[in-house]
Amino acid sequence: MAEIIILILLLLAVITAAIILFRPKSKWHDIPLSKIGDHKPIAAIAMVLVILCCIIPMNLSPVWNGEIPKHRNQYEKLTESFLKGHLYLDEEVDEKLLALENPYDPDLRKQEGVGFLQDHALYNGKYYVYFGVVPVLLTFLPYRVITGLPLNSYHATQLYTALFILGYFYCFCLFGKKWFKQISIGMYIMLSSALSVMCVWNAVSTPAMYCTANTAGMALMIWGIALCVKAVWFCKSEKQSVALMTLGTFFGALVFGCRPPVGLGNALILLLLWYYIRNHKEQKLIILKILLFLIPYAVVGSLLMWYNYVRFDSFFEFGQTYQLTLIDVKNAPGIMNAASLKALIVTVSNTFVTMAKYLFNIGGIKNFTEIGTFFAFPILFYILIGLENEKERALIRKHQIKGIFILLFIIAIAILFLDAAGSPLFYSRYRMDTYWVFGIMAYLAIGLYHNVKENKRRFSSFICAFSIFTVLVCVLLFIYPYDLNFTGYYMENIMGLIS
Repeated sequence: MAEIIILILLLLAVITAAIILFRPKSKWHDIPLSKIGDHKPIAAIAMVLVILCCIIPMNLSPVWNGEIPKHRNQYEKLTESFLKGHLYLDEEVDEKLLALENPYDPDLRKQEGVGFLQDHALYNGKYYVYFGVVPVLLTFLPYRVITGLPLNSYHATQLYTALFILGYFYCFCLFGKKWFKQISIGMYIMLSSALSVMCVWNAVSTPAMYCTANTAGMALMIWGIALCVKAVWFCKSEKQSVALMTLGTFFGALVFGCRPPVGLGNALILLLLWYYIRNHKEQKLIILKILLFLIPYAVVGSLLMWYNYVRFDSFFEFGQTYQLTLIDVKNAPGIMNAASLKALIVTVSNTFVTMAKYLFNIGGIKNFTEIGTFFAFPILFYILIGLENEKERALIRKHQIKGIFILLFIIAIAILFLDAAGSPLFYSRYRMDTYWVFGIMAYLAIGLYHNVKENKRRFSSFICAFSIFTVLVCVLLFIYPYDLNFTGYYMENIMGLIS
């Protein structure tokens, strides 16, 4: 109860401070982003407050903070398996489950009353983890070796959420310095804060394991992009640019070992690599540098394929095919399982319908968390509003960033397609895979739109107010009872006591 009171007081204090600091008459609407160097403390304080508001609530639900682990402690168990020298989990498999004609059929499992571990992969009589292995290697295993204690999954989510928010602020600062230096510091801080919270709100509500993979992928992806942006446009030293570009591609490659759909963001890194080549084509050894930049993809890709093959006898099988979940994934109607052209057409059509729901569903009146992305966060409509403006389109052509907008759109659609095709379930955490992409697009569109506005102060104050509204929507999504988050868990227990 004390944590909830502290959280409420902190949130009220942050929102009140934002309203006061960035009110229409505030000086922060007049100071351009180009002078951020003189005002680093306020940006740093904003980042810290956003991080605190996002990571403190992760401890509220017993289902998602490790108190009731069930199947949400797989990263901890995989860490122990690594220390024992094998890749399967030390969990006994029910012989009745292995005796089933199809152990992946949930109806058959229920009918026969067999025991099984939810959301684990079952193959050759062993349980495996089908979630990306990179978080284990980067956080769980080092923590276990250094401290001798297991790392709770939600703590890893807290770490990756903090790193993502820092990366988002940094990336947005770089974009602003490159293409719209005159946006106000107030607008930069509020947009960065709101879009960061938008990207991670689901992890705040249900942090353990599932969102550990999401936030790890998002954090590595945004830092990979930020480092590559820094290398392409802001490094004066050749050695520094080469080092940052290599580190950026390494972070990008690691994403495929966290959350593969998020890894499609590497297309943007490859575009930045092309910009680097275009800007440095006169340098010596440019071919060797390109090979150096691509080595992380080859190394990480090879290791991930080896990891897959050792477990599932296939280089490209991460374990999703063998998962024990709410549907029979192995035999479910899908693109890979379509038995005829007609079935394929139906499956693809259903996938596009699901994609449309992810973006524009208005059925959230019954379930608030199922509201489509653009209706839940209308600030994203600036992507469309900005690109509709001829003056802004002229700026996009002038700055030669048309390719970035097009590629970000393709990345978002491709991720949506993979998520929609991979699961018929409408979990809001899947949309975390695309929030960060739409957030970048919205920030770029709003920043460029600011460049063509006559009354920049008024526009800045409006965007700050819109950002506060976006944060409040995230708060409502957080407290809405669903998926046994803290309100859902306690409401379910209260209803159970009443009945």
